[in-house]
Amino acid sequence: MSSYNRHVSKDNSRTSPAPISKPRDENELPSEFGRATEPTSKEDENTVIKRMKTAFTHSPLNVLYECLKEDKKIKIWTRNFEEIRGICAGYVVAFDKHWNMILSDLDEVYLKPKKAKSPYLDLKTTDDLPELPRKVPKVKKPKTPEEEAAQKAAEEAAAKKPKKNKKKKRKGRKPYQRHLKHLFIRGDNIIMVAVLE
Repeated sequence: MSSYNRHVSKDNSRTSPAPISKPRDENELPSEFGRATEPTSKEDENTVIKRMKTAFTHSPLNVLYECLKEDKKIKIWTRNFEEIRGICAGYVVAFDKHWNMILSDLDEVYLKPKKAKSPYLDLKTTDDLPELPRKVPKVKKPKTPEEEAAQKAAEEAAAKKPKKNKKKKRKGRKPYQRHLKHLFIRGDNIIMVAVLE
């Protein structure tokens, strides 16, 4: 019999008063309702440092914890949106399940990103955007006769010199190096991790 039927007789008149509900104590509420819960021990178990020790014992991330514990150096290949950006070598300080890492005493070899060309703006669009400066055509300054004679003499002297067979230099971007005390690397920028022996 439902609780409603218990309190209502067959002729729909109340036989006994409805039970009065007392307000709940805050400690009786489950934690899902926003009650602040106290940690079971003196230290909070949900910190990244605590989880590194226990959560990754049966996964590839266990190797990172071993490197952290034994103070081994690791090597990380990072990427940008289209290519390998660089290689970092350092010591693990912290990590999480998304492969986000904090490294210390880090040496990095990296390539600076390619410079993107600015978009072409037609003269019609610059009228619509008054904050952009107007395009002014460049006017070539006429050379004096002395400057023209000096330029011709330099060209003739360059033509008379014998050409040396130089190896053509490959045009490429120059790698840069830097040393950092601490660095945070996002997990989605990591390609590969290796332990350095």
